[in-house]
Amino acid sequence: MERPLNRDDLLTLLDTATGACRAARAALADDGQFTIWDGDTPAFELATTYRRRRRLTTKQGAQTQALQQTVDTLNDLGQSPIRLGSITSADRTWNYILFLTPDTTKVIACTGVRRRGSEDD
Repeated sequence: MERPLNRDDLLTLLDTATGACRAARAALADDGQFTIWDGDTPAFELATTYRRRRRLTTKQGAQTQALQQTVDTLNDLGQSPIRLGSITSADRTWNYILFLTPDTTKVIACTGVRRRGSEDD
């Protein structure tokens, strides 16, 4: 039986990852909330979803982190199963989506989007 991923485990996984993952790690370390969802989704389906989100966030002018990189990574993985997670910063200004291996032992990709209405004045 799979052991649930706890906060310390997730902080460790995010310690060696890319820029968006480092930002997600900082948000988690600063009392951000996290969720890891049950079940897996084929990478190509997530690539389609996040390609649409990239177009939408670009159109809206939303600030993102590593969104194109994430779409490219998911495209390359084809049918591979992906487990999803999220981290929301304590001040709720940023939301990060994590793309993990099904056994949650590795972060494959991470993207962040600044929530609407949270832009600096």
